[in-house]
Amino acid sequence: YLYCRSGGRSRKAAKILAEMGFKEIYDLKGGYMAWEKQ
Repeated sequence: YLYCRSGGRSRKAAKILAEMGFKEIYDLKGGYMAWEKQ
């Protein structure tokens, strides 16, 4: 699971992990700020 404040860094990290061959990557879209607003 990946998350950051606004989602930008975790999105970049998820892309790198996918390029490295990782298959199960869960990124909290919009970061925890978006999650908190839900």
